[in-house]
Amino acid sequence: MEIEVVKFCPNHMLEVQIFEYFKQPVFYQCLDKELHKHFFELGKKKEEKNGWKEAFRLYDVALKWNPVDLEILAAICHNSIQRKDWNTLKNYAEEALRYCYTNVDLARFYRYLGCYYLEIYQPVTAYALYQYSNEWNHTKAADMEIAYLERAVPDLIKSFVATRSSEDELKAMGIQRGPEKHTVAILKQAVIEESNIELKSIYKEMYDSICR
Repeated sequence: MEIEVVKFCPNHMLEVQIFEYFKQPVFYQCLDKELHKHFFELGKKKEEKNGWKEAFRLYDVALKWNPVDLEILAAICHNSIQRKDWNTLKNYAEEALRYCYTNVDLARFYRYLGCYYLEIYQPVTAYALYQYSNEWNHTKAADMEIAYLERAVPDLIKSFVATRSSEDELKAMGIQRGPEKHTVAILKQAVIEESNIELKSIYKEMYDSICR
């Protein structure tokens, strides 16, 4: 029986560890070629001409070369919003949250989930997600959505704020709260094992920031 060797194009070693843990390939080969970036850039060019469906296809190809690349996953989420494909938005945002190891990325994908819940008419959950996003990295984008919801459904939001926290709502909805523990463990191990002083310092700063 022929053994399948998965081809993987990582951006850095941290992604290799995340890929190994979450995808668990039996055999894989890291390629020096940046094939994922090639298809990602092609997708961006298609979007510039409003070719949203074709762009999505290209992002999907890019993801096959690197399934844990957060920039590709973010592009798919943005693309899904433009195509009003809410289930795809939810699925990829939730998947991306598992791989996040920075505050900025956590906040970004919580905003994408907030958009999903807003579009399926669950304003309280959307509000909680935008609030929770700001707890990781405060942005004007989240502030605008929060202000919109406070104007659109003031009584619902006031009742929510008076009785529950954003984290309470995420827990009730089964939504991941904060970084995934295995991703944090991978980042911690990178801090311990990295020999390059500059890179070790970057990993340490990221770890300290995300493990609040």
